[in-house]
Amino acid sequence: WEKHFNHIFPMPSSTEATQNASDQNFPNCTYYQRYMALIDTLQLPSLKKTRGTLKVEFDKLTWVPYTCADRMWAT
Repeated sequence: WEKHFNHIFPMPSSTEATQNASDQNFPNCTYYQRYMALIDTLQLPSLKKTRGTLKVEFDKLTWVPYTCADRMWAT
């Protein structure tokens, strides 16, 4: 579950963010573009708080796609 959260909402300097940036799925999603633009403006304490808030909401979901670092779902 945590792995999928980190793929969907990566830290800016993470492996997921680096891999996602060059792949087709994540960078084409409006949420991802907005999320990446937002986290680029945040300092670390605000980034952690933002991701913590997103995680609380994410944990309310009953299902998410089986993400990979380079795609939103495995086929």
